[in-house]
Order: sequence, then C-alpha cells, then structure tokens
Amino acid sequence: MGIATSAAAPPQDRCKALEPVGSDGRLLGHLPYAGVSAQALAPSPPSVAENCRTNREALPDLAALMAKARADGITTLYVVSCHRSAQRQRTLFCTGGAPSLTAAERARQVAPAGFSEHATGYAVDFADRKAPACVVEQCFGATAASKWLIANAPKFGFELSFPDGNLQGVVYEPWHWRWIGRDETATARQIFNDARTRFPAPASQPVKPSESGQTTAAPSP
Repeated sequence: MGIATSAAAPPQDRCKALEPVGSDGRLLGHLPYAGVSAQALAPSPPSVAENCRTNREALPDLAALMAKARADGITTLYVVSCHRSAQRQRTLFCTGGAPSLTAAERARQVAPAGFSEHATGYAVDFADRKAPACVVEQCFGATAASKWLIANAPKFGFELSFPDGNLQGVVYEPWHWRWIGRDETATARQIFNDARTRFPAPASQPVKPSESGQTTAAPSP
C-alpha cells in the first residue's frame, strides 16, 4: 500500500503555522494592538466614508481632512477601511493571499489578528477613485490623492504608518495612515508610542512600485 500524501491545509487552518511572539513583543514583524470598545467607535458619515467605523477621537480630524481635500480639488479621495474586529482581521490573514504563501509572507501584506493598527480604530486606508487598480496597491503612492495626503494629512494628526523601507519591516503601504492627534495629549500617541519610538516612520515621498520593488494585493496591516 502506498504512503498517503497529506493534503494542503484548508484556509481556516493556515493560522496554525504562526510563529511564537518574539521577545520584543512582535509577531512576524507586527506590534500588538488591543481591540477598542464598541462605545469608543462611531460610524463615519457618508461625507467621510461608507460603512466605516472610526475611533470617536479621530473622527473630527478625519472629517476635516476629507473636507479639505474636496476644497483643494481632490474630490476622488475616499476611505476604503477603518476599524476592523479581531475576527475580521483573522479572516483576512488566515484566508487571504495565494495558498502557497507562508505565514511570514502573508504577514508582509496583512497583520495577524491582535497585531493590526486597524483594531484601534485609529488607522485608515485611503484610495483614489481615479485609480481603481491601485486600491491597497503601491501604485496608489503615485496618485494625486496620495501626494495630497503626504503634504496635508499630518496637519490633521495623521502619519504614514509604513513608508518605503520602514524599520518595522512591513511592506510599503502609501494608503495606510494612523491618527496620532495634533498634540502630545492624544491617547493614540500612547497606543502607537512603541511603533513611533522603536520604529520611527516619518511620512515619505510617494514612490512608484517599480522603484520600491514591492507589490501587494491584500488589505493593509
């Protein structure tokens, strides 16, 4: 009788290959983030984002940012993702990407549950309706919307989490911004203090995918 070969693990079992959390608290390069209470979240009005919940602290600045973009003629900027629950993040990580990708390779594109900035309600993914092929893709960095964000988002308390060549080792994500507030008293600054001090990520200038050498096809961490 021949030796039976093992079948590929079904998508829901792919998380079993995760490594232990490292001594520095990271899992596959990602820092841990606790989920936020439902009371801390607020639905974004249609003028800001569709089907999106954001931390109440960040919502006024996000609304002001979107209004300013429209006033500046960047009318095609929109939000594609805000808060994500742990279950949603787990589904994205454990079932996303090509079946051949290892956990480490998938972590270059999307964070494991419990290690995503989106869990805090402070992280936002942006896109440009003029570039539908560049939604959560690095070519977003070359769009007018992305260039506007680089120049203006910090004025509203946002910073780019994962610029090209970031020290945290996460793939370049020009669409993924975290809100840290406009002054040192914001709670978000405490939450992201570890990332900002150990792996400083100043906003970078947009680069073309060919220049960065990276491409993605998955939601952001």
